[in-house]
Amino acid sequence: MDAASFGKRFNNFAQWTMQKLGQAEETKLDPEFEARVAKFHSTKKELMALFKTATQFHAAKLKLQKANEGFHDALAMTASHAKASPEAVSATQSYVTAGRQLDTEESKFVDVYKVQVVDAIKGLLDKEVKECESVLKQHSSAHLDYDACNRKWKKMEKKGNVPTAKKTALQEELKKKAKTFNDLGHQVVNLTAIVDSKKNTILHENLEKYMSAQQQYFEKASKYMLDGDNLKTKLEAARASEEDGVATGEKKETKEAKEDTKETKTEV
Repeated sequence: MDAASFGKRFNNFAQWTMQKLGQAEETKLDPEFEARVAKFHSTKKELMALFKTATQFHAAKLKLQKANEGFHDALAMTASHAKASPEAVSATQSYVTAGRQLDTEESKFVDVYKVQVVDAIKGLLDKEVKECESVLKQHSSAHLDYDACNRKWKKMEKKGNVPTAKKTALQEELKKKAKTFNDLGHQVVNLTAIVDSKKNTILHENLEKYMSAQQQYFEKASKYMLDGDNLKTKLEAARASEEDGVATGEKKETKEAKEDTKETKTEV
């Protein structure tokens, strides 16, 4: 830190201390501006909480996606080795195909959610929110700079016989500090407006579009679940039929064995 920066920090700290002790006047900020800054800090907390929730939701979606893919792979393998009727095997294969189509659709939703919600919130926090925080710090520093210069100006006005050149120089310095203070204030207003606008886009456009698309997906998934119940019924019927066939065959073999035994005894 160079001497000029150190001196500025020291003067700002001195001004801040004097204001807190009631020994120096502080320029009051516009209530609307203060409300906007307070809203910005609240929005930042909201975005951080949303980012945490969105990240957790995305991770859960990825786990569910992998589980669904594993289920359909296992079901496809079962169908390929099934001893059920051709109709039941065909129904299983159709069910697996429909399930994999849903997996593909869900995968697209997960990707869109990451880009339009998770990444969008992170980008807003990393860029506009950080930029606004930086400008707010500069604005606070400029506020103290202006108040310190204004204090010097008022002190000079109370004195008599101040050289015109010195008075003019301080007056120009006060104007520059006032301009810097006001310009940074306008930047804060603009940046907080951008943060609000982007947050609303994420929540009321991106997220709502995703939820709408998910609703359509859930309708398809509900039908898929019903198809799964029907498939289960078919497979159970096929298994029962197979078991009946095995039982009938065993009875027939037992009967034939008994008849063979009877014939053997008769011959003896």
